[in-house]
Amino acid sequence: MKFSKLIIPLTAAAILFSIAACDKKKCADGYVSVDDQCECPDGRFEAQGVCRELAPNEYYAAMPDCPCQDTFFFKIIEFGSDHVRYRHNMGSGVSISEGILSYYKTPSGDSIANGTDFVSYRYCDISPGIRGLPRFYGKFQSDGSIKVKVLYVSDIGEFPVVDSCEFVMRR
Repeated sequence: MKFSKLIIPLTAAAILFSIAACDKKKCADGYVSVDDQCECPDGRFEAQGVCRELAPNEYYAAMPDCPCQDTFFFKIIEFGSDHVRYRHNMGSGVSISEGILSYYKTPSGDSIANGTDFVSYRYCDISPGIRGLPRFYGKFQSDGSIKVKVLYVSDIGEFPVVDSCEFVMRR
């Protein structure tokens, strides 16, 4: 007798739940629906329309003040006594480039640098008629992040700096 009284409310609840579930916005892998909007949740990182977790030894950087690129993922794949081998990509997980940075210890913190292009292996159009090749310099911080400065040098003359930006890569 008591069970039969519960059938109608349980059926109604199941129908309402099904209708609500159908109305939820479908989001791409990694994203969640919040108020009918797809968002990349805390603990995941977004770049180029991809929302994902970081792999071990991987860093994420948002670079809103840098020309030509606004986000990327940077993964250290080998630490040597004088070098760091890395791989980076723009968010899809597919490696865009792999290379070696100089690694050196200083009293103010361990540093990495390449002095040549890092972010894209290509020149970046800074403004009409001015191109810059990115040069990367980073310093490991006590919180596990890497503070980065990118200098964009011109291919004209004696390689003057035509732009620069700074950002922090976080894990």
